[in-house]
Amino acid sequence: MGFRKPYKNRYSTNFEARISHFPHKMTVNDYRGPHHEEEVFVRAEKVDRERYFLLHDDNGKPLYPALIQRLDKLKANRTSGPLFVCEESTPGEPRAWTSGKLNRVVSDICKEAGLPHLTLTQFRKGGLTESGTAGLTTTQIMSQSIHLTEQTVQIYLEKNQEVAMEGQKLRLRWRRKKAKRGIDIVT
Repeated sequence: MGFRKPYKNRYSTNFEARISHFPHKMTVNDYRGPHHEEEVFVRAEKVDRERYFLLHDDNGKPLYPALIQRLDKLKANRTSGPLFVCEESTPGEPRAWTSGKLNRVVSDICKEAGLPHLTLTQFRKGGLTESGTAGLTTTQIMSQSIHLTEQTVQIYLEKNQEVAMEGQKLRLRWRRKKAKRGIDIVT
C-alpha cells in the first residue's frame, strides 16, 4: 500500500468532502477496482497524498458497512465513468455531478432533514470530531483523514465534556490499578 505519485486525470479520485472536487472526480475503478477488489482509492488533493483503504478487517467484517452498501449500489455493473452519477444522467450515459448541482442537492437534503445549511466540508468535520469523541488517537485520526500534522487534526477536534469525562475515567482506572499494586498516588 502506501503512497504513490498522484496520477492526474479529469476523473482523479478524492474522498475528501470538498465541494470543489469531491464526487465528480471519483471513478468506478477507484472503488473495488482491478487488482484492488477489497479496497477504495482515496486522494487528499489538498495535501497531495493518496492511498488505498481496506474495506474489511482481517476477519472479513466490513469496516464501513453503510458506505460499502451505498457504493456497491452506485457502481452496480459499470466498468467505467464517474462513481457518483448525477441524478439527471440517462441510463446509458452516466454524467458526473457538477459543483453547483451538488451544492443544491446538499442544501435540499439539509432542509428535508431539518438541519441548518451544511456543506460537505462540515460533514467531514463532523466525522473527524466524532472520531475524537469516540476515543481515537490523533495518529489514528491522521491515518483515516490523511492529514500530515497533529496540529491540523487538532483544528477538527472539539474539546467537549464527553471527551473530558472519558479522560477522567481512564485516569481514575489507572490510579486504582496502581493502588492495587501498592503504589502510592499523590492526588
